[in-house]
Amino acid sequence: MTTRTKPFKPDVPAIVTEQIISALETGVIPWQKPWKSHLPCNLISKRQYHGINLLILSLSEFASPFYATFNQITELGGNVKPGSKASRVVYWRLLEHINSQNGEITEVPLMRYYCVFNLEQCSGIPADKIPQLGNDINPVEACEAVFANMPNKPGLINARAAYYDRKEDEIGLPAREWFDSPEEYYSTLWHEAVHSTGHQKRLDRNNSYDKAKFREAYSNEELIAELGSSFLCAYAGIAPMTIQNQAAYIDYWLKRLQGDKKLIIFAASAAQKAANYIMNEPGEINYNACTWLGDYYNL
Repeated sequence: MTTRTKPFKPDVPAIVTEQIISALETGVIPWQKPWKSHLPCNLISKRQYHGINLLILSLSEFASPFYATFNQITELGGNVKPGSKASRVVYWRLLEHINSQNGEITEVPLMRYYCVFNLEQCSGIPADKIPQLGNDINPVEACEAVFANMPNKPGLINARAAYYDRKEDEIGLPAREWFDSPEEYYSTLWHEAVHSTGHQKRLDRNNSYDKAKFREAYSNEELIAELGSSFLCAYAGIAPMTIQNQAAYIDYWLKRLQGDKKLIIFAASAAQKAANYIMNEPGEINYNACTWLGDYYNL
């Protein structure tokens, strides 16, 4: 038998959501910011940040993609410049504790944030400890390859407007030449492709909504599609699709996020899982842990 316990913890979802809300209040849509040429990653492990952390670090003004904790910077022989403000990123997982007497497994959710500094906020790090950036890929070719290799992909037909038909499991999209640029075409395709990952024969996102006790599943699904499209654009190096009525759009999501502090974390995790599915990659996030965190933390 497996039981779950609720540990003491800081209000991480509220901390993360406040960062996103602050950006929206200044007129910045975090998932609509043009992506830098290289995605943010850890200076030591070289692992890229995913999901909500990719979203948070997109708000950074720094050109360097490299981040590290204070201890990591010190271990490299460097220093954090005085007055530097850290970025807070999130870590979560489920920990298992086995009772030595009866063998009962207790799952304890761990969710915390930690502080990282950009390479540009540091000094004294030896040059040979700083990774060299690779050559840029061709964004359009990368997009073509991603969709071509998407497993179990839905049908794709020409249509007058962009949509995903769940019943027919089909994406409708205007011809590529109807778009102002190939980048806009693929940004739109990613939005609908993320919707398609919610189908029961792929990630069955309706089931996840039920587990997380979400209301307004339709609008949540739209946020997941927006985020997922943005993540895929980031990996390919293209700009996300532009929101036409930005003021109304920002006002709507401000109200939603202010009323539901777990929404942005759940949506970003679901979007990352969708992006991983489309790219045919297993990914590194613990999606099940995030799905259940709402229950454990009374979010």
